[in-house]
Amino acid sequence: MLFIVPLSSNLINVKSRMRTETSPKAISDWTFMVYLDADNNLNDYGIDDVNEMEQVGSSGDVNIIVYLDLREDPGRLLRIKSDDEDSINSEILDSPEFWAERNMGDPQTLVDFLNFASANYPADHYALVLWDHGSGWKTFGQSSSTSSYEIESIDNTDNMRVEGICYDETSDNDALTMDELESALSEANIHLDLLAFDACLMGMTEVAYEYKNYADVIVFSEETIPGDGYPYDDILEELIDDPSMSAQELGSTIVDCYSSYYASNKFITLSAIDLSVINNVKNAIDAFALSAIDKISENVFALSCAWKLVDFFVTIEYIDLYHYMELVKAYSIDSELISKAQDVQTAIDSVIINEKHGSMHANAKGMSIYFPLLQATYKQTYGSTINLAEDTNWDEFLSAYWNHGGGGGLMVNGYVLEEITGDNDDIIEPGEVANMTITLQNGAIIAQDNINTTLITRNPYIEIIQNFSTYPAINPGGTASSNVMYTF
Repeated sequence: MLFIVPLSSNLINVKSRMRTETSPKAISDWTFMVYLDADNNLNDYGIDDVNEMEQVGSSGDVNIIVYLDLREDPGRLLRIKSDDEDSINSEILDSPEFWAERNMGDPQTLVDFLNFASANYPADHYALVLWDHGSGWKTFGQSSSTSSYEIESIDNTDNMRVEGICYDETSDNDALTMDELESALSEANIHLDLLAFDACLMGMTEVAYEYKNYADVIVFSEETIPGDGYPYDDILEELIDDPSMSAQELGSTIVDCYSSYYASNKFITLSAIDLSVINNVKNAIDAFALSAIDKISENVFALSCAWKLVDFFVTIEYIDLYHYMELVKAYSIDSELISKAQDVQTAIDSVIINEKHGSMHANAKGMSIYFPLLQATYKQTYGSTINLAEDTNWDEFLSAYWNHGGGGGLMVNGYVLEEITGDNDDIIEPGEVANMTITLQNGAIIAQDNINTTLITRNPYIEIIQNFSTYPAINPGGTASSNVMYTF
């Protein structure tokens, strides 16, 4: 899911990027394909990103092929040409009527796009970018566990239902599930050198493992991605200047360009992963899960403490895998479990090509994993439809953890807003100041004390004046309100 935040324009010297149009070689170095589904509330961002691509344009060595579907325009299959206009002026390819209004949530549409691009623009290397809203492995809009971040993100998608990736508004809100994307990549006639997700929350261990047979390198974000998405002009200029790049080098370039473009964004994450060794991570996760299950009664407290402090993303159910293992090592006294946690970290280190993150995710290391707060919020389809869950004992570990009292922690139970200045209509309007009292609930198996909290916001239009508060001790199942009101 793309997280839309207002950002100032990143102005560039367009003329410096303009290139003389050249015909593709019989076999180019790269065919860079973008499956750009803007048939939703990301319409304007889609147009902007195509214009970024046109600031560079295709070359003889690099074909930039885009299937573009906008909210109110028919779908277009394009070979991107260099152009300095604000409108889209690239060459329309193939039969316009065939591509006019395809359902981008239908895997057959993706298969047709991949096969057309590879047949008509053959290359030594192929990259595919999937562009749209994303939600990791699961469906948003059906979650029974929602963090405050998740609420904000869902609100920015016009209350739509997001499942996997590539949500198509005019096709009855259809989208590509993980299984459908896997079937499309399996059916297509090419193997991808690089698979990238310009979409939110796709940076999961589950996603990397799911597509390990269909690409050499995967690029994705653990966290949400701003509406502006990838800086395509910067990325493609690097590729066209050096078309001899390997997939690993291109993946690293995407991460570096993205990190530079969003240097002031404290929440961003992006990583490039070597899928050829992703089985290292799968095997290490399985060994960790079995070790944890074997002594779950002795380890559940340490495992709960680790979960309570782990770095999570827009949904609290997606936690950073590397950081969780670091915390398990810190809290556990079980030498075998500590060793297995270290093995997971070593395996993650072995697959990371490049990884960058903002200061608000200082502990992010490139891949999240599904770890719900409570068993009641666990989606049963996880164990039966996700390859990582089927091929490891991770879901069995989750079950054992909950059955032995794991889960819970401090959760927001509710809040009360009180206007300090304004018209007292219970709506916080521009220029008004309000106090907020937040109530926390302790869902852990032990009492929580010495509770200190800091309130943060991603909304650039909200200024938090008083962001710190303390709470009294809260017994298991109990609630308490902040001693000091937050003010913004």
